[in-house]
Amino acid sequence: MTADFSHIELFARVLSDETRVQPFYLLDPKGYHQYLFRPTQRAVRLLAEVISGEGRKRRLGNYALRGCAYAPPTARLLPLVSRVSVTLSAELSFDVAILSNRIRLLDLEAGRVYALPREESAGIVDEIRTRERLPPEVQTPRLYETDTDYPYFVEEFVQGRRPRSPVDDWAAVHEALKQLKHIHDDPSAVVPVEDVVRDIEQRLETRGLHQEEPFQAAVSLLDELALPESVYRSDIHGDFHARNVLVSDSTAYVLDWEAFKTDYVFRDVFKPFAIAYHDTHDASTFAEMIRGEGRGGRIYESYISSCAESMCDPPHQYSGLPLLYLLVDVSRKDRSDLWYSYRELIGKLVDQVPERTRS
Repeated sequence: MTADFSHIELFARVLSDETRVQPFYLLDPKGYHQYLFRPTQRAVRLLAEVISGEGRKRRLGNYALRGCAYAPPTARLLPLVSRVSVTLSAELSFDVAILSNRIRLLDLEAGRVYALPREESAGIVDEIRTRERLPPEVQTPRLYETDTDYPYFVEEFVQGRRPRSPVDDWAAVHEALKQLKHIHDDPSAVVPVEDVVRDIEQRLETRGLHQEEPFQAAVSLLDELALPESVYRSDIHGDFHARNVLVSDSTAYVLDWEAFKTDYVFRDVFKPFAIAYHDTHDASTFAEMIRGEGRGGRIYESYISSCAESMCDPPHQYSGLPLLYLLVDVSRKDRSDLWYSYRELIGKLVDQVPERTRS
């Protein structure tokens, strides 16, 4: 995605006619996200936290930026960092900007985060409307200002940390899932699992994927794993993963609600681990969930013990549900880096799940 600051500059002019050019650094990892930041200690430290996570690139970027925070101008010497200029108004100031399908402007001094569209405006409008009707048990940063016409919203900047891994930071991710249970607990439909499997097969066949490996073997493997009689469709977050959780003191906040929809509850449950696989290419957590052993098995068991009745009927730690989730997603998604990551993970699971788990 090309770095483009025109949406920020337009928003600045909406807030005020008086503008001036201001210097920033741009970190462009040549992916779906770019990051603008001021060459100040607090901005560099904040960006280091923003990009932290699993995977070699995130770890290296975090360590490098933390080192540069002692002498912020040295951040310009890092690979993928360049100097840029952005035209802003006096009413709009920020330390770090995160540019993806939307733009988030983080203003530490004012304690505010501005969210505005970059590609389509519908996501911002959808999030505003969703956030306004969430149950109070779901913790989100306080909304200070909303505008569905522009659109944009301003929310509280919460100082905290993002879980780097849904495995290593399972307690935080689990707390967020227990909050999401308050939207999962009102199912709109109870769907027989045989209908879910039939839909997967039809979608794969329509796309010419049904006979491809590992999909054919994975669908066959579902017949050998334990599955519930039915699963629930309900309101779900839609894009729930570790980096959409923010932990401040003892509170877990759930962020980024633009993908809110009605769908299978298990998509919120297993997606954090699929996203983590995309960063690490380590299939052990999913394999352990299926086998019911190790850290993955204990994580799965702890979710089931607190929230299983929201996901499936009868509630139980079914070995086939993690694989069912992956097959639902690959049968629906367009080919992308994430799609190929899911396919790779499915292939590893087909190879790693032992015969004793299948019986």
